[in-house]
Amino acid sequence: MNINIGEKIKNYRQKKDFTQEQLAESLHISFQAISKWERGEAYPDITMIPRLAYFFNTTTDDLLCYEQIAIEEEIKDYLSRHSKMCTTDDTRGALAVMREANEKYPGNFKLMQMLCFAIGWNKNNVDEEQRKKDGEEILAVSKKIFAECTDNSIRAGAFDTICSNLKELGQKDKAIELINKELPDEGIYFTKNMMLTDFLEGDELIRHRQKNLVEFLSHCIGTMYHLAQDFEPGAKLAVYENMLKMYEVIFTDGDYHYYNLDLRLKYMDMADICLNKNDYDRVLGYIEKAKDCAVVKDTLSVPTRHTSPLVDKLEYSGVWKNHTHNNCYDLLQSLKRAKYDAICGSERFRAVMSELEKYAKDKE
Repeated sequence: MNINIGEKIKNYRQKKDFTQEQLAESLHISFQAISKWERGEAYPDITMIPRLAYFFNTTTDDLLCYEQIAIEEEIKDYLSRHSKMCTTDDTRGALAVMREANEKYPGNFKLMQMLCFAIGWNKNNVDEEQRKKDGEEILAVSKKIFAECTDNSIRAGAFDTICSNLKELGQKDKAIELINKELPDEGIYFTKNMMLTDFLEGDELIRHRQKNLVEFLSHCIGTMYHLAQDFEPGAKLAVYENMLKMYEVIFTDGDYHYYNLDLRLKYMDMADICLNKNDYDRVLGYIEKAKDCAVVKDTLSVPTRHTSPLVDKLEYSGVWKNHTHNNCYDLLQSLKRAKYDAICGSERFRAVMSELEKYAKDKE
């Protein structure tokens, strides 16, 4: 952690209306030493701290910024508690923690950002009227972050939140106007993640490129999915098959980890397309694959590293969730719908249901 003792010394020196030379003369040291302290290029010797504190009529704790360190540690604790609650689907608890943190430390942009997240993450626990009020609060807080924060990462998150909430509040035109005003139109290449590939080296460069690759994969598959929604069933199915092939190209060892969730959903979409065509053999095949993805996702230990060569520097560490049930429970309930009555008596279907029942959990 950065202890800004040099900044403290500079502030106290200026309050005394001393130059660096005058302070150096009073302490019997060189003014170059004072200059280095204030620029953060060096720190005073430990034996000098009590002398400085006495000279400025303050305490060593104040000079060493111990109070600030304690504040930053408490903020880290708030964020850690919030994260743990998110991984155990305690969305109400996560929101309460962020409310408390923001009340105690107003104006901390990271805490403000996570408050917005916590409010949105808790949306399943509120009615439509409260959801609208929450959306307006998220929008107001995010606008403040975007206008005042200098951290580009936090500002980018706030910008995304602003646009998403404008859309949810029925103000899509304002979101489009803001995007056109604030974002460059040069495409995906002039971004931090792309430009860093020209400067990083070794394992850091490999890991960075792997993260970019997975991000591009998600973007491509998401775009293909939305484009295919208006296709006729046969063409739509072909697009889905190609999306799955793209996953296979990247995750050659079948180490899909997080993406087992997306694969499960895609397999069920494909099963429904075939169900409408009464192609029951293919329906059962896709359902079996969806079941395999659900079981793997629910039984996967975290953290766990990928093994496929194109992603072997990356690690899956779990996700935050705002629901209590697991993937197997979700799929099990989906397969109980009446539309699957035509195949529910088959041995293969019953085997899938039996396997899902072993791992399904309504409350984890």
